[in-house]
Formats: sequence, structure tokens, C-alpha cells
Amino acid sequence: MDIEYTESVSAHKWDEIVKNSEKSYFFHTYAWAKIIEATYGYPITPRLDEIDGREILIPMMERKKYGLKYYHSMPLGYGGMICASDVPPEVQQKILYNITGDGHFLCEFLLPPFSNFSIGNGPAIRRVYSELDHPHILSLE
Repeated sequence: MDIEYTESVSAHKWDEIVKNSEKSYFFHTYAWAKIIEATYGYPITPRLDEIDGREILIPMMERKKYGLKYYHSMPLGYGGMICASDVPPEVQQKILYNITGDGHFLCEFLLPPFSNFSIGNGPAIRRVYSELDHPHILSLE
């Protein structure tokens, strides 16, 4: 299983992947990333992986803390890996270890409820949940 990836993802490609995923939210869209970039100045730094013909988008923003860069998927929203089909845990872990390498890279993921995202126990990978962030469903009728 070889990973090919690019860090250059067009808005059209980004939104196409989000639209074709049954587990995506507004917080995964390019529009949300642009709002965060305009409001907080976090650069948009997505990653698009291709494994065995499957395109997997990781929407991310670059942040700085204590003078160090780290990547958050997605600040003030939900992140994770977005794909038209489920991404098996072994593929998720292969992508994350490909990103983090020898542990000099930190990724944070705020995951939506009922996420089946599996990140393993790598030292540079943190699973982030917040009890303050709860989705709400409103009837617009």
C-alpha cells in the first residue's frame, strides 16, 4: 500500500471530496477553512492522500504555539479524514505515521460525534475532544 500525497488542493477538489462523503460536516468545507483563515490568520494547509485509488482529504490549518508550528484539523470545528468511503484503521494509521514521521510533527484532531477515526498511540498524535463542543440539530421549517 503506497501513499501518494499533495499539499496543494484546489477549493473545487476539496469541496468535491467533502460533498461525496457521508460523514462530512460544514466544518470540513473549504468555506469554513477560509472563514478561519480570514478571522484568525491560520494558513490553510490541507493534505490530499491517494491510496489504492481512494482520495482522502485531511483539512488542516497551521497554528503556532510557543514559537513552534503545529497542524490542527480543523480549529473551531471538526476535522479528521474525509473520503467518499470509510477509511480502514490501518490506512488511517499509515497516513498519520507518514505525516508525523519520527515524531517531530504534531497533529490535533477534534472529531465529530460517533467518529470511527483510529489514530493509534504515536507520540506526535493527539486525539482531541472538547466537552464544550456539541452539535445541535435545528429544524429550519
